[in-house]
Amino acid sequence: MAWGAIPVLESLTLTLRPSSPSSSPSPSPESTLVYGRDETGVSALATGLALKVYPRFRWVDCARGSPVDDLPVHWIFARGSTKPEMDWVDATGLRPATWTASSLRALVTPEGPDEDRRLASFLALPDLFQRIGAPNPPSETEVAILLANIDSLPSRVDGVLLEDRDLHLRLHLAGIALFATARLPNPAGILDSFDSVYRLEVPEGMSWSHGVVSVEKSTGGDYPWPGMLSVREVWGELGLDLTLLPPL
Repeated sequence: MAWGAIPVLESLTLTLRPSSPSSSPSPSPESTLVYGRDETGVSALATGLALKVYPRFRWVDCARGSPVDDLPVHWIFARGSTKPEMDWVDATGLRPATWTASSLRALVTPEGPDEDRRLASFLALPDLFQRIGAPNPPSETEVAILLANIDSLPSRVDGVLLEDRDLHLRLHLAGIALFATARLPNPAGILDSFDSVYRLEVPEGMSWSHGVVSVEKSTGGDYPWPGMLSVREVWGELGLDLTLLPPL
């Protein structure tokens, strides 16, 4: 049973089974922001970064009802999954969860402390992240999600916002890797909350593939490259999917 179904249960006690061992270690979940004024380029870079680590990701466009058939960015996100997890994002999805540790343990018997921590972190997330980040199948230990156009999220809600670093830590503990795109890093504090931040700048009137990418922040402070690199250099440096680039 998927975790996303747990909130509708009232009297069933579950025992979570450990995941099957993997032949290679799983990546540690992180949060990555890609921002810039060229939406197509930012979307392609975020998609490339996500697919480099994860075989697929789930996505939602915070700026639009979806999917939009003739929108290039939605074609790009379809590389991660064919359609968005939700048609629309509103303020209700950002409100704090009402679950407590005691109510969790009334329904679920975790296999051990790690599973207990992971599930408790998941159920502490706002509804938006529970809906798009629930493991499916339940044995899934890491989930990648992409939120497009996060600067379109409500700026004043009675809930948890993406500039809250604690939200990112709960996502990590729940096994959820977050990738996000934005036009501008607004509010300013949002840059501090993400583990890695990339900025794409494109000359006026040029294709985004002629732009340059700078790393404003990365895990551990070790930047993949100093200064700026061209988009195509970045694709080669990071080994991203070349089919995401427009033809020369």
